[in-house]
Amino acid sequence: MISILSRFICPVARCAKYESHLGVFRNRGYHLRTIMKNYSTQPVYKTRLALPDDYDNVMTFMCDAFYKDDPTMVNIGLSKQEPASSLLQIMYNEIREGMTLIVEEEEDECIIGAVVNAGSCPWDPDKFVEFARCCECGPSRDVIEFDAYVTGKPNLWERYCVLKIFECSYLAVRRDFRKQGIARKLVLDSWYLARDCGYRLFRVDCNNRYIARIAEGYGWKRVCIIPFHEYVRDGELVFKNIVEPHTDVEIYIDQVALCKDYCPSYKTCDKITSAPGHNLTCSERLLIITPTPSYSHQIVFRVICLALNQRGHEIVTLTPNILNDTSITNYTEIDFGFIYEKIDDTDMSQTRWNLTQLAGLKTRLLTLGHNIAEDALSHPDLVKYYTNRTDMQFDAVIAEMIMTPAIYMLAHRFNAPLIGIMSMDLQNCHRFTLGSPVLPSHPSNWELENLTGLNLSFWRRLINFINTWWSIHSWFNNFAIKQQKIAEKYFGNNIPHITDVAKNMSLVLINQEPLLRYARPEIPNIVHFSGLHIKKTPPSLPKNLKAFLDSATNGFIYMSLGSNTKSKLLPKKILEIFANTFANLSYKVLWKFENDSYHIPPNVFISKWIPQQGVLAHPNIKLFIYQGGLQSTEEAVHYAVPLIGIPFVFDQVYQVMKMVSLGVARYLDIVRLTGSELYDAIIEVIDDKGYKDRMLALRALTKDKPYDSLENVIWWIEFVMRHNGAPHLRFNGVDIAWYQQFDLDVIVFLTITLFLVLCSILAIVGWVSKKLYNMHYNDISNRYVWFKIKVKSE
Repeated sequence: MISILSRFICPVARCAKYESHLGVFRNRGYHLRTIMKNYSTQPVYKTRLALPDDYDNVMTFMCDAFYKDDPTMVNIGLSKQEPASSLLQIMYNEIREGMTLIVEEEEDECIIGAVVNAGSCPWDPDKFVEFARCCECGPSRDVIEFDAYVTGKPNLWERYCVLKIFECSYLAVRRDFRKQGIARKLVLDSWYLARDCGYRLFRVDCNNRYIARIAEGYGWKRVCIIPFHEYVRDGELVFKNIVEPHTDVEIYIDQVALCKDYCPSYKTCDKITSAPGHNLTCSERLLIITPTPSYSHQIVFRVICLALNQRGHEIVTLTPNILNDTSITNYTEIDFGFIYEKIDDTDMSQTRWNLTQLAGLKTRLLTLGHNIAEDALSHPDLVKYYTNRTDMQFDAVIAEMIMTPAIYMLAHRFNAPLIGIMSMDLQNCHRFTLGSPVLPSHPSNWELENLTGLNLSFWRRLINFINTWWSIHSWFNNFAIKQQKIAEKYFGNNIPHITDVAKNMSLVLINQEPLLRYARPEIPNIVHFSGLHIKKTPPSLPKNLKAFLDSATNGFIYMSLGSNTKSKLLPKKILEIFANTFANLSYKVLWKFENDSYHIPPNVFISKWIPQQGVLAHPNIKLFIYQGGLQSTEEAVHYAVPLIGIPFVFDQVYQVMKMVSLGVARYLDIVRLTGSELYDAIIEVIDDKGYKDRMLALRALTKDKPYDSLENVIWWIEFVMRHNGAPHLRFNGVDIAWYQQFDLDVIVFLTITLFLVLCSILAIVGWVSKKLYNMHYNDISNRYVWFKIKVKSE
């Protein structure tokens, strides 16, 4: 036994990447799984993980044993032909994921069976379609498109809330070794591998009855049947020569239980950091603190929390919008919902008319930040985790960065990497802390709203410079000091400053689509994500609302000012402008309005709550009038709906200005709004098809990514945990004095030096000029005296 094991361990030393893969197999004993036709006379077969050196042999074997007998290939008439390069490329890509199992004869090590396993993602069907477009062979293209259809048909990712599924993609056994249980063993070993690699869902697509019987025998659940004779493409049947009994594709799944004997108790196991398919093999514990009382912020954070939980991590999260779903395991919510009571009287609908009220709102929000930090750190359900009387540990702390930097100290308390997260773009105080460039007059500086630009006057840039750096100064010398006192109240005086903790953030996650913001330089540890809250299937509409929208044969307009700005609190004059303008339109109007008793025209439907994504997905929609919120902007782009932006506060002005620059929106100033201006803008955006066309093009740009946004976020979070932080991504320029970071001392030195040099040059020139002048003057004087003497002498 030991000699057999050493034969397979030695080659692995040549490729460290596969050491972790074999570690899984050693623990489960895959290297010694044997299949015997007869204990006394038949040879022993062994199952092992295919290594990179085996990939070409696996491809050769599969071309001979799989494609010639695969029912899909047989039913379409391709079994006697060489498989197309696109088909081979798809298989080879999956083999390279490193989860292929092979069965060999012990004597000559010849492959007699193989199963190609791969991680199946939600975007795989689209990827297969792209491969199909590159395929010149018509039948092969049909096979790839059929595979894409089968992969996406049951929509298992959404049904079971997983991002990746372990799938047995290809299974084959040599003809002369069949009916010996080899296929059954390969499938079972694949299930073990899926379990040990941390997958939650195991899938096998059975396009022949033999594999289907194996899945049935293990008691797995059949979730879908796709008959070959029902698959139609371009109005024609694709499979015309169906061979019995392989008449359909049956999809079986099994919800895999975590491997308790392979992953010991917390913090005691040797973690595999490069598992097959980039999945976790051991769960981590995360503390996620997102206390901002805003539903539009929280829906984004919730998606990330649930995705991390689905990856096998234990989550403890403090949030004002709890899910309260007891069916989710290893998911603890700390209810912070009472914080909404402290902002109920916050009115943002009047701020554009009253600058004093706007300044007061900003002051109130800073005070609110102190209250939130106090309430969060004093919450008894959170205190029990960080009190000195407990040995609780976390592998990472994810903290919301807006208004409450005192909560950063939780990362210091647990000696865990700190990950910051924002549901909007960073503020200048954050950028200065992290070492990201502060650009006072650049359009990306959303804090100055519409006062920025590329061709500003000197005086405008001077004012922007003063305002920006004064706000940063105030943050550090006022707000941060109060937050530090709050942190010291709960963690003691012997703690670092919150700005020092913030400087050492391993990662900063920003909910901002780069294409929907002004381009600017960023530091390496900033990762952008977007659209996480957008549902793959839009929510259904209430019956009365659906009937109203369905009856809008000319189309309808949707207006919503978001969750923080209430239409009912707008000035009466503005409400009359909207109502009168809507009454003069030939379109129906859906208006999110918080008062059902408001008098409205007959073509207007008002409601306190509207399933926005369902409305934006409706085919009759023509226009979305909104306040410039980031989540609403992402949804409008996702559903390609042109916009009219009427911003009120914070980043809304910046967001609408960017959409206008992209040619997909009109900007209206609520303070100077008139009925004719509103009417003209609506007619222009609806009648000018360029707005819709540009929005479609923008949607295509935002979707054209080599990765899924959520998957990318999860990968980076796990990256930080795998390496216990990411100091190598941190900008170390923040460790030096600010004047050194910007070379201000060098600039001052050079300026003074240049000034002194110029002064010296001017002094020398003056001295030389004076000397020359004196010499010339003396010479003339001497000549004059000589001339007078000469005249007198004559």
